Formats: sequence, structure tokens, C-alpha cells
Amino acid sequence: CWNAMIDGYMKCGEVEQARDLFDEMPGRNVGSWNAMISGYAKHGMVDASRELFDEMPQRDDVSWSAMVDGYVHCGHFKEALAVFQRMQREGVSPKKFVLSSVLAACAGTAALDQGKWVHMFMKRSSIDVDAVLGTALVDMYAKCGRLDLAVDVFDRMPHREVFSWNAMIAGHALHGRAEQSTELFSRMNEEGFRPDAITFVGLLNACAHGGLVEEGRGYFDAMEGEFGVTPAIEHYGCMVDLLGRAGLLAEAEEMIRSMPMEPNAAVWGALLGACRIHGDAERGDRVGKTLLQVEPHNSGRYALLSNIYAKAGSWDGTSAVRKLMKERGVKTVTGRSSVEVDGTVHEFAVGEGGPGHVGGDDAEAGVGRLRGRHQPGPVRRRRGGEGGRAVPAQ
Repeated sequence: CWNAMIDGYMKCGEVEQARDLFDEMPGRNVGSWNAMISGYAKHGMVDASRELFDEMPQRDDVSWSAMVDGYVHCGHFKEALAVFQRMQREGVSPKKFVLSSVLAACAGTAALDQGKWVHMFMKRSSIDVDAVLGTALVDMYAKCGRLDLAVDVFDRMPHREVFSWNAMIAGHALHGRAEQSTELFSRMNEEGFRPDAITFVGLLNACAHGGLVEEGRGYFDAMEGEFGVTPAIEHYGCMVDLLGRAGLLAEAEEMIRSMPMEPNAAVWGALLGACRIHGDAERGDRVGKTLLQVEPHNSGRYALLSNIYAKAGSWDGTSAVRKLMKERGVKTVTGRSSVEVDGTVHEFAVGEGGPGHVGGDDAEAGVGRLRGRHQPGPVRRRRGGEGGRAVPAQ
């Protein structure tokens, strides 16, 4: 009864009430702790989840799974892998329901070797690859650069759901294989699967990266009339990106201004990026100023607008951008890159020096230094992420 009440409070967003009840409980069991850990994570309070997890007098496989899933839910993929590895060191055999979260963490850090290890574990343990696990494998392999393995897993799946097709369409799009994405969409329809909103995000992204303007227009126009999917802001953003990449900047801007919803920073950012690519400083000035009103504290937006001014030789413009950043207290955010060397994921801040940190074109030199501590093996790089600790693979 107590655990059900905690779970109910968490589902209603009453986090403090759930914690008060947890603290007042006369006798907590592992289910009580698990309910709090999962609840905190679902509300983005992953540090609170970890604090309780570390305090637990006894853990079961659900506890470990909740912590891994919590980190993945909050985008802390490196930490999720670290918990999974600790789980194995403590002799807890991973159950089926945690493996999809682990694969998502591998995808998020481009940890191909660790993803392969999970796949092999599934085979050795005779774990049934259902639609959820199969899709997680497809997503992981595609995001780790092995589209061939993603296709192989997809083709071998005995049962697929719409989200499985979505992952494969998005995987082809990620690798610039627009025609394969559109072919898969046709095959999906032929096999009786009805596309959803996510399907069209992947499909329109594929058209954008493949330069398939007319095809993209056709899919966008067919969404509501033919498939009953109302275009959301993500779909409009894809269309702006598609038109912008093709140099149709006026049409892209007109689409933004005719949207039935308020355009967000991602939509304006897609058009601003296209202005930089095609050297349209006049439009870039107008779009950039609007974007900085919508998202005034994103340093990357200022950098993009400054680059447009610099490319056009408008040094007054670049100076004005720097001045505006200073007035608003906007600090430049250091980019990050992660590298998998011999099954170990290392993360670095771009531009940092020293033997433990590399950035930009210096990354390969850093890999060389790391290899002083590793045997030769594959190297994979991925932008993004946080932190600078290494995550050892199993």
C-alpha cells in the first residue's frame, strides 16, 4: 500500500509528497526504494535517484535497471554504462528489460564495442530478440556507424512494429542514404504498417540530407490528407531544413511565417544555418536577430550569426554580436567529443590541452597518447556529451 502511494504521488508529479511518505515509512522494502529511484529519474532528478541508489541496504535487478534507465532517460549515457558495468562486477545478471536501455546508452556514446558485447550476451543467453530489443540494436548499430549491421538485424527480426521501421528509416537518413529511406517507407506501407509522426521526421530528414526536395514536399503534403498525421513543429523544422539546404531560402522563410504554431529556436536555427551555407547575409541578419530573441542564452546561435557577418565582411556585425553576448552574460560553451579506443569511451573538451584532454584536429594526437595505455584497436569519435572520465568496457 505504501509503495503504491509513492508510485501514485510520483505519477502525479507530487515528488515532495512521495519523499515525505518514503521518509515516514515504518518499514521500507526494496520496492519502496525502487519506486523512489524510478520516480526521481522520470522527473529529471537523476542525482537524487543516484543518492538513494547508493544508500540502498539491498538491491535487486529492478534497482539496477531503474538506475540505468534513469540515466538514459536524462541523457547521461556514460553514467548509465558505468552503472551497468558495476552491476556486472557485482554478479547481477542483466535481465531483458535493462538491455534496451544499455543499448540506448551505447548509441548515445557511439560505444560500438560495448554494444556488440551486449548483442553477443543476448545470443549467449538465448534472449529472445523481440521488437523492442531488435529496434534498440538497429538504433545502436546505425548511430555507431555500422549501418550494415543495423540492416542485418532489421532483416532478421521475426516481428517488427512501426517503431522498428522508424529506427531503420532514421538510420538510413543518418548515413545520407535517402533513397533507401524512401524505399523502406514504401515497403513499410506495402506490408500494412501505418506510418506515424516519427516516421515522417525520419523520412523528411532523409530527404533533407539527400537533397530530395520534390519528394520531401510530396511526403509533407501527404501526411495529413493520406495518412492522417497532422504536421507538428518537428516536421515543419525538417521542411525548413530541406528547403534551406537546397538554397530555397525565401520559400523556407515563408514556410516559417505560415506555420500554424509559433516557430521555436530549432526551426529558426535551421534557416540561419542555411543562410550561412548559402552566404545570405541580409536574410541571416534578420533571422539571426529573431533567433536571439527566441533563444537569448545559447552561445552557439551567436557564433553562427557572427560567422555569417564575418563571411560577408561585416566586422561591425561581428563586433555587435560580441557586445550583445557580453551584455547578456552569455558564455561560450565548450564543445565535447567522445572517442572509443579499444572498447573504452573517453570524453574530452574541445580545445583543451594536456595529456588527458584533446580537441578538434588534436583528437588523433590524443588517441595516440591514450594508446600508450591500450592495445591497438578501432577508434570511433562522437561529438557531444559531458564529463571527462573514461568508461571501461567489459
